[in-house]
Amino acid sequence: EFLRHNRDAFWKLSPGQVALFEDCYLKLFLEHTQPRRLSAQAEATWLRLLFIEVQRWSESENVGGPAAPTQVASPEVMQLWQLLNESVCEPGQLTERLLAALPNYDSIRHAFKAAFGCSPKQMLLRLRIQQAKNLLLETRLSMKEIADLVGYPQQHEFTRTFSKLVGVSPTKWRENPQAISPNHSTGG
Repeated sequence: EFLRHNRDAFWKLSPGQVALFEDCYLKLFLEHTQPRRLSAQAEATWLRLLFIEVQRWSESENVGGPAAPTQVASPEVMQLWQLLNESVCEPGQLTERLLAALPNYDSIRHAFKAAFGCSPKQMLLRLRIQQAKNLLLETRLSMKEIADLVGYPQQHEFTRTFSKLVGVSPTKWRENPQAISPNHSTGG
């Protein structure tokens, strides 16, 4: 009913709504990329909470809008998150680029780790591995092509990193992604 009633609606989100959406999305992403006990249930719960919040936004447009989010990462931490996302396909480490874009990178790096539970380098690895998994499932690209698309100019470096973080080679994972233990870490 919610979708039927609001299918033609277009919302401009307030800064508080954007921050809340980003916070829920990031928690959902972390559960997805750092599998641990009960991750699937936590992921489903965060997604449900996000849907509930969107429904509340639709209902509150005539009642003064939503309350401010309870906990949100700083704009600098979110900028670092964005830079990492934009850098998934770029080869190598990002230290020079991050230092140029964020003059106070060292302090932001510590705040990032507090917000996400991992360093920017670990997050970049997670993002690259998640992108590789998507490409492995959704395309028939060669391992070399996938390695290039996730920032590894050398296929063997990609294969070694993927195998270390996921527990099996990319080829074996492509053949059977469900065979991997949900408790295997992805670089956290």
